[in-house]
Amino acid sequence: YFTAVFAVARRFAGGAPMGIWQATRANFKDPLAGLPLIATVVGLTLGLSGVDFPAALQLPRRILVFTAAILFSLSFGLTARFRPMLRRVREYLAILPVKFVVGPLTGLAVALLFGYTLAANPLAFKVIVIQSAMPVATWAVAATKLFRLDEQLALGLWIFTTLCVAGLVPAIAWLARL
Repeated sequence: YFTAVFAVARRFAGGAPMGIWQATRANFKDPLAGLPLIATVVGLTLGLSGVDFPAALQLPRRILVFTAAILFSLSFGLTARFRPMLRRVREYLAILPVKFVVGPLTGLAVALLFGYTLAANPLAFKVIVIQSAMPVATWAVAATKLFRLDEQLALGLWIFTTLCVAGLVPAIAWLARL
């Protein structure tokens, strides 16, 4: 996320547009993106080398995750302007086929490409398919705030797609039971 989304956001942020490679290099130099990138690389390296997450840090991790989610939601709610959002419903509707048809079909194709099926590796298959149908993430809204992009559009999409996921709950529950 910090490499791809931050690089794209940085590319379109104010000032002269920069190439995608310039934006990617800028991410590694920027502590805002660089530190999470380093933490991700360290975490992946430890995980792939078989080092288990320390049990003593399970509770603090849960608390930090929930605290971050609450604070993100609070800060987004404080900056939301609902009247302008309501005027953009057409834009929100335009994203639905991409978010809830193209995304899940792409997730399904990726799962199958890597050999994950309900028979071969049901947990990985379900995670990939379900995650590909999730609403716009809070980090998408955060990226628009950090790079001074259209945060009201991102915030509206976050709210709208989250509400739309309610319609997918039966399908997700069915898939989870398989």
